[in-house]
Amino acid sequence: MTNYGTILIVTYGRSGSTLLQGILNAIPNVAIRGENYNFCWGLYEAWKAIVQTNCEFGKYRRTNQTESAWYGAGYMDPKRFEELAQELIKSQLGLSKNSDDVTWGFKEVRYIDYLDELPLFLNFMERALPNLGIIFNTREHESVCQSGFWPERNIKNLP
Repeated sequence: MTNYGTILIVTYGRSGSTLLQGILNAIPNVAIRGENYNFCWGLYEAWKAIVQTNCEFGKYRRTNQTESAWYGAGYMDPKRFEELAQELIKSQLGLSKNSDDVTWGFKEVRYIDYLDELPLFLNFMERALPNLGIIFNTREHESVCQSGFWPERNIKNLP
């Protein structure tokens, strides 16, 4: 696992991701956390706003003037936000700032609502997380639909 500084497991419910999480955590110096209701998506949304603000208005001299509608836009720094996002993610996952000797990460199952933007989100995660390895965990859909809470749902309405 020393090939990666962080690991992100991209998956969906009933795919076996908790088992995968446990297997990875059995490896020395690996700490893979579980689901977190996709809190990194909010960081991605904030990063997009910073990038857009910086690109569209940060270059204009008038944004340094107090009467400008975009006053301060030039201070928006996407690269610094990426660094702070990494610190925030580590902190929220209960990892020390000094845990550089540990491969760390998490899994998340709530990507289905963001499939159109998933590649852009993963690009942000790659910017924010050092030496990122991404695992796409899947399982045969028929087995997923027969597992856990899924049999109680109308399969025709599943994505």
